Amino acid sequence: MVTVRERIANKLKESIRSLENMKTLTICGLASSVVLLFTYLITCWVVVDIALVANQNVIEDSQRPQFFGIQNYESVVFSPLNEEEIDLRGWWIPHDNARATVIWVHGIDGTRAGNMEFLASLHKEGYSVLMFDLRGHGESDKVPIGGGAYEHRDLLGAIAFTKAKAADTPIVLGGTSLGGAIVLMVAAQDTSIKGVIADGAFANIVSLIKQETADRTPIPSWAAGMLQPGLIMMGKLFKDADVSKVAPVEYVGGIQYPIAIIHCKSGKRIPFSHAEEILQASPKDSVSLFVDGCDHAQAYEKDKEAYKDFVFNYLETRLSP
Repeated sequence: MVTVRERIANKLKESIRSLENMKTLTICGLASSVVLLFTYLITCWVVVDIALVANQNVIEDSQRPQFFGIQNYESVVFSPLNEEEIDLRGWWIPHDNARATVIWVHGIDGTRAGNMEFLASLHKEGYSVLMFDLRGHGESDKVPIGGGAYEHRDLLGAIAFTKAKAADTPIVLGGTSLGGAIVLMVAAQDTSIKGVIADGAFANIVSLIKQETADRTPIPSWAAGMLQPGLIMMGKLFKDADVSKVAPVEYVGGIQYPIAIIHCKSGKRIPFSHAEEILQASPKDSVSLFVDGCDHAQAYEKDKEAYKDFVFNYLETRLSP
């Protein structure tokens, strides 16, 4: 017959065995969690490393200013603001008695030459033009890009260069895609700028990370969505690229004059809703050109005359006494 003491002892032994089993399971569970977390973070770090390298596009001879009848231009080199170790390369196209200087910023994976045809027509209308390759693009130094987290310093360097070249000439900023986003953010902080033209800009880049990651890396879209929080964190911690702050829609309200917004309504890379958000947050009397039947940043190709008329009219309004 089992005594009460023996029953208690057996129960204690069973409890101890259960605790030991739980301890083992807990340790295994914690170890698995650590391994999964480590794998997740390493994957995010690798993906960020890949995503922050621009696809290289060569500037062809047929894209250079002389092909468009411009002989008086200068190949120039300058640096981003407070980053003298980086060289940015561009074209300075002066105009005698220029009404203003237009600095145009290209989009991700592009080059300064991507808007050459339009900017040549702008030059003929009486404007000096500065166009340059963002860091990591074209003929500028091959350093990591930042999805807008670094590139505002590139534009600030371009503005400083322009002021040194043409101190008494008003400056207008223009940009396409990522370039459009950058000019909106910089114009909100630099009160010397007299006008802004944003073509195909995004309202905030965080909402695009999932698809951009899938487009720029081997990671499928469904996995990119799961990785997004880690991608943002790793970019900030290890690349000093805080893309959560790359949100033009939060800046445009600080611009003290009407801006010009261009967007293709059927573009998929940056949906039309981004343009609507920006316009809603923009200063009073801002103007827009929303084009049907064209893909992202193809408004000029879709209707060149309408595009030029819109920009020229905006500049006329902004620069009139």
